[in-house]
Amino acid sequence: MQAERNLEIVKLILKGQSYTETAKQYNVTKQCIHQIAKAFGVVKKRARGQSKRLFGVKGERGRLNPEEIKKLVLRYYGRGKLACVKCGYKDIRALTIDHINNDGAEHRKECTGVIYRWLIKNNFPTGYQTLCMNCQWIKRAELYN
Repeated sequence: MQAERNLEIVKLILKGQSYTETAKQYNVTKQCIHQIAKAFGVVKKRARGQSKRLFGVKGERGRLNPEEIKKLVLRYYGRGKLACVKCGYKDIRALTIDHINNDGAEHRKECTGVIYRWLIKNNFPTGYQTLCMNCQWIKRAELYN
């Protein structure tokens, strides 16, 4: 229940809702919202002379860091944990996004670019989960046997 609430809070922040509005909606403090955002790698900052806007985690030259984007998406689809939802494996090098309905081939035809950015851009649609490569292969073997 708590993990689901945190994921919904992250979605609202990514859509641009302020910490204050989100805190009122969930009857918690702004600090609590900030801690949830920080745990997911999504932080709102104020640049000098600019209004608040979402930066996320930035690398050199202001570009979004691909590793942090991957962590954010895997944590989101890992139900708040950076781990496989089936076995709990935590090594990020082996974690991937799985299409729950086994429609990855069709999705790859229509999706251009990296899936992690696509998922963020499309407000974290349903139908995905974080799996390790072992669980991906087991799922595939069970599907075709």
